[in-house]
Amino acid sequence: MKGILISTVLLFSLAIGTLICTAVSLQSDVCDVHLAEITHQGDIGAAAGLTVVSKNHWRNHAVWTTAHALGHPETAETDFDFSAWRIHGISDYDPTYIEIDSDPSRGFDFTDAIEKFGMPLGEIEAQNFDVTNEYGSFREVATNPSLGLAAAYNELYMEAEPGVEAKKIVHLSDYYDYYPINVQIHLPGVFWTNNDVSPTTVAAPGTEAYVVQRFRDYFKIPMLDEVLEISLTRGGHNMSWGSATVDGVGFYFYALSAADSKNCYFTFNTETDKGEQDMQIDTSEIKGGYGIYRLPYRRGTSTSDIGIDVDSMEMVYPLKPGTKIEGLYFNAAETRLLLVTQADDTTVQIDVIDPVSYDCLQTFSVGGAFFRHLKIYEDYTVAVTHDKLMVLTESEGTYTHAFTVNCVTDAEGEPIAITSDHVTAFDGTRLAVADNTRAEKYSGIDMCGYDVTVYSADGILWDGTVTNTLDTGLRKNTYSQDDIAPLYGEQLALSWE
Repeated sequence: MKGILISTVLLFSLAIGTLICTAVSLQSDVCDVHLAEITHQGDIGAAAGLTVVSKNHWRNHAVWTTAHALGHPETAETDFDFSAWRIHGISDYDPTYIEIDSDPSRGFDFTDAIEKFGMPLGEIEAQNFDVTNEYGSFREVATNPSLGLAAAYNELYMEAEPGVEAKKIVHLSDYYDYYPINVQIHLPGVFWTNNDVSPTTVAAPGTEAYVVQRFRDYFKIPMLDEVLEISLTRGGHNMSWGSATVDGVGFYFYALSAADSKNCYFTFNTETDKGEQDMQIDTSEIKGGYGIYRLPYRRGTSTSDIGIDVDSMEMVYPLKPGTKIEGLYFNAAETRLLLVTQADDTTVQIDVIDPVSYDCLQTFSVGGAFFRHLKIYEDYTVAVTHDKLMVLTESEGTYTHAFTVNCVTDAEGEPIAITSDHVTAFDGTRLAVADNTRAEKYSGIDMCGYDVTVYSADGILWDGTVTNTLDTGLRKNTYSQDDIAPLYGEQLALSWE
């Protein structure tokens, strides 16, 4: 045991020593970190007063922090830090959401039906499913309507010849009256995913199963005429199966949500996977109608009290079925809800809603073939579409349109996508937008250099690229662990003087 301990200590010491030697080598190159500015459009003088702070790392042990005043790359200063312990960036991902799934399983795992039948999987397989025990015959259980599509697979199995692929066309409406609803909720103090709730489950208020049942009671959406071709090959231990949509329409419950410390607001799109058919789901049986829903919550205390006040769930802001919902957000102060919809093929609409009175206080429109996202800050918001940016300033919950401008384009004239990874800064008249340069146009590999664009009401004032010498040497423009790369979550920060 002592020998193992000594070996472990020696190996750890060797690893630390290797890192220290590497750090000394890396540190000797810090003074050689240089930036260069390349102008693609406009005058870099328009970026005067803008500072970019970039952080890059090597194996999460060495970090270079560079402060760069635009227009003065020669004065950029770099600090180097090294730690034997791994350094991780700060993730800005906020895992607050409600997800609702209404898609019936397109395939089928026989294990689920076997468990309902009450027999061990090994015994069922050994007897090739055609069995009877004290619970009754498998055929009787396999065709129980409560199994949904599983019943269709079991019926096909009973009809199939061993070793031969069997196929069958089925209508989902023969097996479901309503779309089966499953729920995932992740809110502060509340995180659970448990949808194994059968129609006969008796659930106590406050439990996960009770929440699922209430959601299923609340959102009753009649099954459309979805048609599937199911198939399987009957063969003892080598069972195989599959399915594909062959006709009709399909509906997938796509929810969008925003939450403050007490309520989660959510809505969903009602359009179907319709192809050439113009169809919407039937929302007439949803309690309260279709719109934005409020779900009160608090921090749960136990599995019998998860903190979801599902009995108080209500529709608070009506919407017309067929409205194409693009996003639902809170402002930074959580005093306004921002509902983003596609008004028509070329226009995105933003409704500013009071979450107390549920009145629509303001409406703004921005052109764009499709919506990308909102970037929300304390005193301004940037709406990003395929080819435009709209800047709205905010004061005490009231928004004012600052300007709308066309996004910068590439050499082919195509708008360069402004993603959620981009960072921005606004000084009241100028909006700076930046992101790390990518090795190739559509490559997901971020480099240490960055692209910056400065916008105003007059359009693009300056667009350029800042190169960083950290992108040479160890940097191979790959996902290798030896890359020097942006530190995720802290890679870039912008500020105006």
